[in-house]
Amino acid sequence: MTVNPVPQLSIGPRAKALALSCLALGVIAFGASGTARANIDNFSFGSIEGVGTLKGKLSTRLGTASNSTEHRINIDDCELYAGGEIEVSVKIDPRPTGYQYAAAYAPPGKTCPVTDANPKATDGECYVPLSQRELTGTTIKFTVKLDQLIGNACDSNVEGSAKLYIIIQNTSLSRVQSQQISIDVDLRAPAAPVLDEVVPGDARFTAKWSDDENDSTTTEYVVYYGDAPFGEDDLEDIDSKSGITTTSYAVESGLSNDATYYVSVAARDESDNESALSNQLEVAPAETTDFWEAYVAGGGKDPGGFCFIATAAYGTPMEVELGTLRAFRDQVLMQSDAGRWMVSEYYEKGRFLAAYIADKPVLRALVRVMLVPLVWLAQVVLVAGPLATFGLGLLALYAYRRLRRRALSHPMLVQELR
Repeated sequence: MTVNPVPQLSIGPRAKALALSCLALGVIAFGASGTARANIDNFSFGSIEGVGTLKGKLSTRLGTASNSTEHRINIDDCELYAGGEIEVSVKIDPRPTGYQYAAAYAPPGKTCPVTDANPKATDGECYVPLSQRELTGTTIKFTVKLDQLIGNACDSNVEGSAKLYIIIQNTSLSRVQSQQISIDVDLRAPAAPVLDEVVPGDARFTAKWSDDENDSTTTEYVVYYGDAPFGEDDLEDIDSKSGITTTSYAVESGLSNDATYYVSVAARDESDNESALSNQLEVAPAETTDFWEAYVAGGGKDPGGFCFIATAAYGTPMEVELGTLRAFRDQVLMQSDAGRWMVSEYYEKGRFLAAYIADKPVLRALVRVMLVPLVWLAQVVLVAGPLATFGLGLLALYAYRRLRRRALSHPMLVQELR
């Protein structure tokens, strides 16, 4: 079998010269743009300060303090900052010698080139307040026009990340480093929730709403209420409860029975943007009668009060234990929606259990035994508090598991226990 030889590529003198020229130009271009574009060594964020009319008026959301890592502008900030400027300060300490620097910034969705210390400014895309300045100190300060940085109208309903750029380049043009500082620009308000109902109580009401639009993990709610109908422009003069992470809330202070209140809810996102108000409902708190009060008013003679099950179990009320259980009801259970629901269910169903066991000695004895740990638990919670009690429970569980493991690791002990 004959194998054909591989043809040899022949390059003429002109082609060789052209290839060498291209290689040389590539090396020069690469060197001119720097051999490294890593983050700046020894860089740290200094501060952001308002200039002129914005001096002392910047929101803490902007991350104005030294070494802040989160910077954010929301809708309210956008309106406040209109036409204003900020001064940004950064540090490079210790500073490298023989370097020039530049500072630039770009609105959301845009970028600035970082190939050298003389970036090109393009209106609407990249703004360059400083370029090719000698780096003679450890602090760099530059001014940013906030309208340019935000880049959108405050009612544009958009969000994105604006960028601040600091670029340094040594005088031999062989090394370039750059640093970016991101500023979240969030001009998108959350959707308004739907207020489903407002349930009246005794000098209180509970608002319940639904929200199928917003992220439940990052959304909080504000309940607004007043003694007259109100709108978006009246919120500064309206009572409110904020920081709510559930879709229901009980307002329990500052209300009068038989007065009419108007209630609306708003959603608030992680940028503190607030939605439009929900629909508005009316509610009139009124004095209420719980089950025990209705029982007594109807002629009931059982002296057990709140603990009619305990009375049925023991035959007579236990004054000390009843006091403990009443305190547990008022100081612990009645302080939360879940606890109030438990009390309501007890009022609703407990009387049936009390009537059922009243003439059954065995069941009464069983209930007496079951009430002992409940009274003990109530005493512990009242003294130590719910969180401390939870911690003690975890500690007891941990101790039990350790003792059990140690016991199981000794066969003789296990045999004796058996």
